[in-house]
Amino acid sequence: MLDILAVVSLPKPVPRESDGTVNIREFTRNGGLHAAQTTAADILLGTEPAATPLVAERACRGPSGLRRALGQLLRERGFEAEADAAFEGVGSSSLKALEWLRDYDFSDRKLLAVLADGPPRPVGLSATHPPR
Repeated sequence: MLDILAVVSLPKPVPRESDGTVNIREFTRNGGLHAAQTTAADILLGTEPAATPLVAERACRGPSGLRRALGQLLRERGFEAEADAAFEGVGSSSLKALEWLRDYDFSDRKLLAVLADGPPRPVGLSATHPPR
């Protein structure tokens, strides 16, 4: 379980040929990782000394939702300094968590350009995948 706390991000999926839709999985691919990291932190904090620096590192460098969850666990377990570091800047600038969008490259084009160039449509739906 210590190893999962050290993982920063899952590998990007292999680029696929664009079919004119936005693949929402590219935005949510780390959701399961973050849930597993939060669970591992909940189990290990306070019982495994090696977990504390790993949790503190992820709490300071992860996306804002993960930072909040891990920061809360750190605070609940008595690691006040680590929790304070995790919460520093989270509330003041939630947009910092989206800075990666600026450089996101989708088939050699900026993600925002892909979204702006296409006709309006629900995200993740296409003619090949109609709503149920």
